[in-house]
Amino acid sequence: MLSELASRDENVATWPASLPVYPLLEGFSFTPPNLTISSDVDTGPPKVRRRTTAGVSRMSASWVLNEIQFSTFRAFYQNDCSSGAVPFIAAHPIDDSIVSIMFDPKQPPTYEAQGGGRWRVSTQLLVLP
Repeated sequence: MLSELASRDENVATWPASLPVYPLLEGFSFTPPNLTISSDVDTGPPKVRRRTTAGVSRMSASWVLNEIQFSTFRAFYQNDCSSGAVPFIAAHPIDDSIVSIMFDPKQPPTYEAQGGGRWRVSTQLLVLP
């Protein structure tokens, strides 16, 4: 289903099936978008209103990958996602909905050797509306 959705748009990649779908619980975080704007008033609480109906959520995610998966991830990031310039389709780790995600262009993935041919890949992701 993921590749079917991505094939409709050549500027969207698909999360590789050989990589884990769900990130590690350790270090995982999800921040919903801030859709409001507030204004200070002379007295009382600030005035708050909704600014928009959709926004970009942020997610921190890490995986421990074997050497083959690590090679697949690096190729996916560099080639399929053009080093973070192209979004990809994947299952959301909280509710399994199919979403469009981008690597945060300001924070490329980090790779930490874990020993025994294993790598910890940590990413900052943007979940697109």
